[in-house]
Amino acid sequence: MPYPKTRTTLLYDAVTEEVVAWGYPAASMAKNLSAADAEKFVYIDRVKLLLDEKWAASPQGEQIRLRLQNRSAVQIIADFLCKMLEQIRTDFAASDRPFDIDSISWVLTVPAMWTDKAKDHMREAAFLAGMTATRDSPSLILCLEPEAALLSSSFPPNDMAFDDVILSVDVGGGTADMSAMVMTEDATAPFGRKFNEVVPSRGTVHGSIIIDTMFERYIEEQVGPAAWVALRSDTGAWAKILAQWVSIKHDFDSDSTATAELTLSRAALKAVRGAASPEAVDRLLSGGADAGSDSDDDDKDAFDDIMYIPVATLRRIIGPVVEQAIALAIEMMRDCEMHGQPVTKVVVVGGFAGSRYLVQQLRAALHQINPAISVFVPSVPGSAVLTGAVLYGMAPKIVASRVLQRTYGFAEAVPTADTRFESTDTSEWAAVSIKGVPCYMNVFTVLAEKDQSVSASEVLSTKTHALIKNQESIKLFLFAVDEEVNGVVIRTNNPVCKPLGIIEIATTPGSVDESFEVKFEFGSSEIKVHLTSTVSGETQSTLIHYDDHQ
Repeated sequence: MPYPKTRTTLLYDAVTEEVVAWGYPAASMAKNLSAADAEKFVYIDRVKLLLDEKWAASPQGEQIRLRLQNRSAVQIIADFLCKMLEQIRTDFAASDRPFDIDSISWVLTVPAMWTDKAKDHMREAAFLAGMTATRDSPSLILCLEPEAALLSSSFPPNDMAFDDVILSVDVGGGTADMSAMVMTEDATAPFGRKFNEVVPSRGTVHGSIIIDTMFERYIEEQVGPAAWVALRSDTGAWAKILAQWVSIKHDFDSDSTATAELTLSRAALKAVRGAASPEAVDRLLSGGADAGSDSDDDDKDAFDDIMYIPVATLRRIIGPVVEQAIALAIEMMRDCEMHGQPVTKVVVVGGFAGSRYLVQQLRAALHQINPAISVFVPSVPGSAVLTGAVLYGMAPKIVASRVLQRTYGFAEAVPTADTRFESTDTSEWAAVSIKGVPCYMNVFTVLAEKDQSVSASEVLSTKTHALIKNQESIKLFLFAVDEEVNGVVIRTNNPVCKPLGIIEIATTPGSVDESFEVKFEFGSSEIKVHLTSTVSGETQSTLIHYDDHQ
C-alpha cells in the first residue's frame, strides 16, 4: 500500500498567485529551484498552521502574507483542499467508479488546540474548495487529531484494554496536541466501545517545525546573516539540506555519541562561500564551538562538502520541543489524576513520533511519575490520525462525551431585581427600562462552564424573548470566556468575554412578548445552535461562524 499521506505544501507562482504544485511534488520542485528561479515562486509548508493566530503573526506567517497579498489564510487552505479534491476525482475516474460529491462524507482533521474560530475557518475553506454545497453542510465533519489517533490505536495489535485511561500524544510538524480519554466496553456503541474525555484536550505550537527553525538559526550563527540569506534564497540547495535534516532529527537518540553528517551540495557551498568568511565556512563544516570530540579532524579536512553537527548541538536544537511535549504530557497526567482517573497508557503518534529521542525522553520522564505506565508507538505513527479519522467519520458519537475548554454563554437583558445581582457591585451599571421593567443590558448568561463534561447527544437549553413590541427579529450574541465563571456576574463588554458570533431569527408578525427557546450542542467538535420561536415553531439552526479572518 502506498504511503497514505502527502505534505501540506503549496508552490505558487509569485506573480499570478496560481498554484503550480501541491503536496510532495511542490516540495520536490522547490528543492530543485535555482537561486535565480526561487524569487518567481512562493513555497508554503504546513499550510494548516496559517489558521493558528500566533503562528500567522510570526515572521514566517508575515512573509507569506507579504508575498501572497491577494490570498487570505482561508483561501490558501482552500487552494490545497481544491487540489486534493482534483486528485480524488482523478483517482475515481481511473478506477471506473462514479464520483458523486453529494454522497460523500468528508472528515477533516484539525489540531485539538485550535480555537472555535480556526475550526470554522477550516469549514469555510472546504466550502470554498467545492467539497460541500453549503458552509454548514453535515457532510463535513471536523475531527480532533489526537482523538483520531487514540481511536485508531485502541485496536489490536496495540496494547489497549477496556477501562484504560489513554493519553494520546500527537507531535507533528506544527503542533504538539494531546487528548486523554477513558475507553469503556459498550456492546451497543460503534465498534463495541466508547470514549469519554477526562480533561480538556490541549496543545501548543511546538512541533518539529520549531526544531527546523532552531536548525536554521544554528546555521545562521555559524556563517552570519548575509551567507544565511544567500543559502536560504537558493530554494533547491536548501530543500536538499532539509531532506537530510529530517533523517538526522529522527535518528538522533539519547545514547547518540557520533557527530551527525550532512552533505552540502556544490550550490550550497557556493552560496555560503560567496557571502561568508573562510573562517565562517570552516566553522559550519567543522561543527562550530561544539566540535572537537565526536569526529576525526582528518576526516573533516578530507571532505570539505560534509557539514558536521555535534551531539551537544543536536541536543540543544531538538531538546526544547521534546521538553515542551513532555511538560504538556505531565500536565495532562496530573490533571487526569486530580479528576480521579490516572493515565494507564500513553500512545505517541504524529510525524515526529518517529523521533527516537522524543520517545526515549518521554518514557523516562513519565516512568518517574508512574513506573507501571505503558508508553508505545503504533507501527505507522504518521498515519494513526488518518486511520482514526475514518473511524470517527463512520461513527462520530464513538466519542461519547467531551470536557469543555471554555465557558460559553450569551448576552442578555436581565431585570435589576434578579437574585444573581445580590452579591454583585452594580453601582456603576446603568439600568434601562424595558416594558417598564428596569434591566441591566449585556449580562453574560452562562450556558456551560469550562471543564464541564458534555455528552455527544446532550442539548443545553434556555429561553429568551423579544425586548420591544413589533420587534422584527431577535439576535442572540454569543460569547466565550477562557476560564470558569463560577457564579460571578460579568457583562459582555468585559474584555474576558470573547465574541463568538450572532444568530438571528424573525419574530412572528403581530405577536406580543414572543419567547424563544435556545438550544446548544457542545458535545461534538463544533458548536451548533438552534433558536426556536415558541409561537411559530420556526427554528433557525447554525454552526457558529466567524467572519473576521483577514
